[in-house]
Amino acid sequence: MPYNLVMQLVTNTIDYYELAKMAGGPAQDTVLGAIDIRKNQMALGFALHADAAQFLNELGSYPDDIWGFTLSLSKFGTPAFVDCSAPINVRPQQHNRSFIIEDEDLRNKIVTVVTQKIQAHASM
Repeated sequence: MPYNLVMQLVTNTIDYYELAKMAGGPAQDTVLGAIDIRKNQMALGFALHADAAQFLNELGSYPDDIWGFTLSLSKFGTPAFVDCSAPINVRPQQHNRSFIIEDEDLRNKIVTVVTQKIQAHASM
């Protein structure tokens, strides 16, 4: 069954409940996104990581600065919340030959920025 997508550019922060509205798919648990690591802004709620990356490109982001990730809402607050694995991350020219971001420092920076932008509600 089709579902509605709620897409959003996040330049500052987003409330967890707003993020939960973006969850799509059968499990209603995941949100796909892409982040411009240089500008520290992310696009969330797209059907594909490539769609989120294209959205950031259209806003002037440089393709080499955009990386894909998936959020698992059921894992919020744990290290597994941000999964830095996406087809758009395959970049031999940047020495990344798999879906997973191989550079540990870059992966850790992305996880840190993404989690800092998502604000937990006080009653969670």
